[in-house]
Parts: sequence; structure tokens; C-alpha cells
Amino acid sequence: MKARWNLSSAPRQGEQMRRDPLPRLQRRSEIVASALLASVLLWFHGEKPASAKVKSVVAQDKLFQEVLISKWTKTSKGQPDLVLGLRGEVYVLLPGQDGGPVRNYALKAECTHLGCLVNWDVRGKKFVCPCHGSQYDAQGSVLKGPAPHSLALAQVGLTDDGKVKLSAWEGEDFRDGSTPGGQFEALV
Repeated sequence: MKARWNLSSAPRQGEQMRRDPLPRLQRRSEIVASALLASVLLWFHGEKPASAKVKSVVAQDKLFQEVLISKWTKTSKGQPDLVLGLRGEVYVLLPGQDGGPVRNYALKAECTHLGCLVNWDVRGKKFVCPCHGSQYDAQGSVLKGPAPHSLALAQVGLTDDGKVKLSAWEGEDFRDGSTPGGQFEALV
């Protein structure tokens, strides 16, 4: 059976079809209300704000294996090396000074300008952003812009079985005296 079309509602020649704006406005208000409700639910029950306390994690290497300090000191050969850390983000473990295997802090490998991953320049003994040329010293402080802030810090510790553990930096930043997250809180 063929469907029949009802042409009585079609505009006549020379007439324009008039649309009722009310259904379109109702759809928009429903979408806005749904988005607002989803945001509220996520805020209170799901995703935590950026300033929420971050859980400590065992660092993982490039093959997603947990980092053992004994193995890391051999494979890094005294150079900074990338690991996965807090919130699944990339951090740089730094070799220890004065005979220690690793420093008590790691640097987030994300440039504070636009978020590119920084690289270690062996000759210059500094971190360099390949995107816009920002440079950081071995402690993550800005040497050359356009980066506005030092690289973020994470606390480094060891588990009882020799795995490298990263946790949120607490206390004052030893490089400039600022508090953790203080430079970004106005943006949140």
C-alpha cells in the first residue's frame, strides 16, 4: 500500500510557510536545563573539582609497568626520565643528588604556556618546550618564556617494596615560595 501525501498543509504558490517559534524555544530551554542538571550531578556526585585532593599512585614507565627504583636508576643512566603519574599525566623523575637514586620531587612534564610536553636538553641541562621555546632549569623554574609559571611539582616517595610513588605536592614550593595550585586558583 502506497502512502498518500497530504498537501493541504503545504503553502500555496507565492506564500511562505510560517513556523511557530515556540517549539524551537522549548527545545532550547530543555537542552539548557539538561546541561545544567548534568553539571550539578557531576559536580556533587562524579567528577571532583581540580583543587580536590589527588590520590597517591605508583609511577608507571613507558610500557605501563610499575617503576622500581632499582631498575629505574640503571635504565635512566643519571638523566631525567618520563613516567605516568598523578591523574595519568606525564611527570619527569629526576636523578638524585649526592648519591641518592631519585630526588624527593618530580616535575609535571607539561609546559605551563600551552601544555606541550617538555624535553630534557642534555647539553644545556634544562627542559625545553618544542612548541614555543619556553625553557626551564633542572628544578622546573622558568628560564625563558612565554611560559608564565614553573613546572608543577609532585612529591616522590618509595613503597616498602621499592616502587616509586607520586603524591600531590603539599606545602610551599621551594623554588618561589608559592603554595600548590595557588597560581591557578583564580582560574578555577
